[in-house]
Amino acid sequence: MASGISYRRFEQGTALVFPLGTAADPSILFGNDNAWGGLNDGIYGTTTPSVAISINGTKAIEFKAGAMEFPDGTAALPSITFASDPDTGLFSSSANVLGFAASGAVEMLLSGTNLTPGADDGSALGSATVSWADLFLATGGVINWANGDVTLTMAANLLTLDGGDLLIANGFGQVIGHTAQIAAGAVTSEFQMHGTAPADSTALLAAWSADAVPPRLYFAKSRSATIGTFGIITTGDNLGEILAFGDDGVDFNSNANASAAIIFDSAGTIAADRVPGQILLQTATDAAPSVLTTAVTISPAQNATFVGSVLSTSATKGIGYGTGAGGTVTQGTNKSTGVTLDTITGIITMVNSALAGDTTVAFTLTDSAIAATDAVIVLHESVGTIGAYSFGSTAAGGSAVISVHNNTAGSLSEAIVLRFVVIKSVNA
Repeated sequence: MASGISYRRFEQGTALVFPLGTAADPSILFGNDNAWGGLNDGIYGTTTPSVAISINGTKAIEFKAGAMEFPDGTAALPSITFASDPDTGLFSSSANVLGFAASGAVEMLLSGTNLTPGADDGSALGSATVSWADLFLATGGVINWANGDVTLTMAANLLTLDGGDLLIANGFGQVIGHTAQIAAGAVTSEFQMHGTAPADSTALLAAWSADAVPPRLYFAKSRSATIGTFGIITTGDNLGEILAFGDDGVDFNSNANASAAIIFDSAGTIAADRVPGQILLQTATDAAPSVLTTAVTISPAQNATFVGSVLSTSATKGIGYGTGAGGTVTQGTNKSTGVTLDTITGIITMVNSALAGDTTVAFTLTDSAIAATDAVIVLHESVGTIGAYSFGSTAAGGSAVISVHNNTAGSLSEAIVLRFVVIKSVNA
């Protein structure tokens, strides 16, 4: 025990003055130690000035002006702990780093710049049954996963996901511009975009690449009931639809019908690497209730079938055949010699053999584009005497007989050029 106890008298009374002492030799001891000379649990003073408490010759706590000072401690033996749980509490992990220990392990570290778990992928924030109410981040705040593998960053009213994909589980969706999903027709879509201006309700797909690859919108249909596995479809299955709905004053069409649609169907033999399709263009009838009705069908054979009229309002354009639909052929021997040309329209150059006045000659045009119900129109295109001839035709399956009549009284030996056009027709 430190020696030198003295008494001092003050105006208010007399004080007992002890020497400063040390942690190993406190000034004030407690008499339950083993023997005099070995006592080291007590209180002592320092030159700071401060007052400290010593346990087993080691400073346990020091009281300074406006502060309490504890030993650094460890996770296994925190500096500030609890009687019933001595390995849980606070300790100094390193310079300027406060450690939080639980069950003798480092659970959290607080420095001047970071609050981190004791180890990578350590403690959870909240639990399955006890959650935090809110998380507040400053402008420019970042949620960072796996050291930048995926980040979620906020800046200037924008939230940016970088480094990964956003996956939404089956049965859930995303709504942009509104607080709830709205039904259109018979379906309440999982992904929706609503707005009060064109920019708020317009979607853009843009490809930015130094090649010819465009942006694409894909539809895919499988008969498998398990996502990610494949089940072959059946001919006639609907592969995708683009539908347009209008507000009828109650909802987006209470009859569950769209106002117009583009339908993609399978049609034909379905097998590996073979899924033929057709496209239907539909419009709703002007009736109550409106019913979607197919107006145009484009078949796997690339044939377009129109239910209604096909009209052209152009003063300079019309309805007809484009480049590639026609062909040319030249007749040999005489004017009754047959020719072959498998096109829907074309040019026939007849031989310049003689055709007597007021006489008709006929030849066969073999053409796989001609059906027996079709109409074959023949015109005098060029060469020879215009107006000197008249023409007729009779269609058969894969051919037509074309007749040429010399309207004049004299013989004509002209290599006249004929133009033929096949008009598709049916009996019923």
